[in-house]
Amino acid sequence: MNDYADGGDFVAAGDFDGDGSDEFAIGFRTLPEDVIPFWYFGIYRLDGQNKAVPLWSQHFFGIEEGSQYGSFSRIQNSLSTGNLDADADPELLISVFPELYVIDYDRASQQFRPAFTLPLVNTNAATIADFDGNGVAEFAIAGKDSVSLFERDLPYAGPPLMRSFDASYVNDAHIRLVWSSDPPAARYRLYKGATASTLSLFGTLESTAVSDFDIVHGQTYVYAVAAFDSTLTPAESPRMFSRIFAPHALPELDTAIFLQNGQVKAVVTQDMGTVIPAASSFILNDGRSPESVALLDRHSLLLSFGALVDGSDALRVRNLRDAEGLPFDEQVFAPFEVLNTRRAECFIERVDYVPPRGFDVLFSLPVEKATAEVATNYVFQPLGAAASASVDAQNARLVHVQAASSSPIGAIGKEYVLAVHGVVCTGGIPLTTGAGSSAGVVLNRQTLDDVFVFPNPLRARDAQEFITFANLTARAKIRIYTVSGLFIREIEESDGNGGLEWNLLDENGSSIPAGVYIFHATGFDSQGREVTPKTGKFAVAR
Repeated sequence: MNDYADGGDFVAAGDFDGDGSDEFAIGFRTLPEDVIPFWYFGIYRLDGQNKAVPLWSQHFFGIEEGSQYGSFSRIQNSLSTGNLDADADPELLISVFPELYVIDYDRASQQFRPAFTLPLVNTNAATIADFDGNGVAEFAIAGKDSVSLFERDLPYAGPPLMRSFDASYVNDAHIRLVWSSDPPAARYRLYKGATASTLSLFGTLESTAVSDFDIVHGQTYVYAVAAFDSTLTPAESPRMFSRIFAPHALPELDTAIFLQNGQVKAVVTQDMGTVIPAASSFILNDGRSPESVALLDRHSLLLSFGALVDGSDALRVRNLRDAEGLPFDEQVFAPFEVLNTRRAECFIERVDYVPPRGFDVLFSLPVEKATAEVATNYVFQPLGAAASASVDAQNARLVHVQAASSSPIGAIGKEYVLAVHGVVCTGGIPLTTGAGSSAGVVLNRQTLDDVFVFPNPLRARDAQEFITFANLTARAKIRIYTVSGLFIREIEESDGNGGLEWNLLDENGSSIPAGVYIFHATGFDSQGREVTPKTGKFAVAR
């Protein structure tokens, strides 16, 4: 027994004095009943008899009881270790509220000493990593609503840093890789592997682009690139990674089916994921593209053309890719027959979004109020039900629908599909079933002011392994961090629908643990102007 507590929480190992053998550091706090609370930290090595020999120790006074014995007392990582000055030995980061200390070994005096002190630090977690990829490690500390990073003023003497890396399919047997550094480097090293942890050297190149034709269906591939100069130290810059590729057969249009009211169902051979393709990706014989596109499921889409003339037609695709990113075979087309029904029909002509939660539904015929004003007859997919519905006083074909307040409304990367049932048009004509009873609308954003995450928090009962960032601009990037400032992943929205799903995998392809995370969103409006960034938090519970 001793007069300290929490020793098991604050232990670290490393060659702190650079002698080639590891030492261990340990910290204790005084007991709650002590009049003057303090922390004790020390560094020890084991001698030939396996006894602990003290190399350095220090008491840290001035801590506050609320921090020591209150809500922060059980948080880990009050003692961190990492190399902050690029010498042969790591440093200790000791966080004892209200100050943080960096303990370094001074080779001239052969003594450990505080090399840096940061006041008013209210955190018991510090993380050390090269967050900006410049070859010099930083330490990050999380505050109440922000993360601060600090770096030693050391020159980076390695090759130029990588600035971009674009890897994409040309076809199912060809991946094209293009990269750049700032400034350009004389040579680059390209790596390839099944995972980020199994990379091997693909080649040392002078060019900034290469094609990989050694691609096999059913395998996975990931790439990394770094600038290289054997005359410098380090000889290789930090690596920049691609996403994981999983090649398969080229996707094709399988069938096209006319569904009345200018709508066509397109069925494809590969998974389309949850991203809505651009309307310009689909073309009829007369060169027209649909007015809107909606995903019915991962292998079928609903295309709305407004009106189609009776007769033979065909659908083809242009610049369309599946969920994996493989381009469609544009030589394959899908023929279909158009035969419009001539009798009077009750169907949805279009749906318009009326911010913040309204949708105007225009029917082909006037509707009966008794059925059209029943809110439960309107269901938003994938988000939920309507709160109210009312027929317009001036136009009996128009119904104003309000979405329930529990359903998030915004640009979520999916088209909102309004499915209607039970509505009857005047004359007793029932609403057409199938395509005529549903319609979609895409929402757009010009700023990042209203970005939100859902579900937030993500719970086990949600039965899904992804979250959605909504209300993004057409072009946006999101960088994700832990609350201690550790970089997790960067994802990008580029298809223009304002929503982005993330599969909760970090940059190495590993699933993130439960916890609270920070996101930082940047983007551009429709005019190409950079908009004000947005930072927020979300939680994952498993």
